[in-house]
Amino acid sequence: MARGTHSGHFLVEMDGVSVIEATEVTGLKKVHEPVEIKTGNRAMPTYARGKSKAEPITLKHAFALNRSGREIFQYFNAYCAGLLTEKRSFRVIQLNEDGFSTHGVYELIDCVPKEFAIEGNKADGSDAAYYTVVLQPTDMFIDTDG
Repeated sequence: MARGTHSGHFLVEMDGVSVIEATEVTGLKKVHEPVEIKTGNRAMPTYARGKSKAEPITLKHAFALNRSGREIFQYFNAYCAGLLTEKRSFRVIQLNEDGFSTHGVYELIDCVPKEFAIEGNKADGSDAAYYTVVLQPTDMFIDTDG
């Protein structure tokens, strides 16, 4: 029986530590471009394993768990300035509607930060400070039970 899920149930880990929650995650996609082999005067080509890549991952309407949001922003700045060269791995965990059991796990291997944006802080707002993070993984593995 399929279990339900809805927005607001994404937990994101950086190097195995839960750092943020997000209401929307997009770009969980891996693309493969096969090699086309044309032999002699054969009408149809043969295809073989080619190159693949993971698409950029966008974590929207995210908020920090403890001081971890600051750590992600500091990592982003240090990486862009060349002070850090290590890539970090992230895990996106999609939780079921109950908020406890796992619907899917997405391993994002050796990510490079692409964007970190604050989502409209307002002096009159009562919401938490939300932000958007965009990561470019070197590889991605998907483990879903849904």
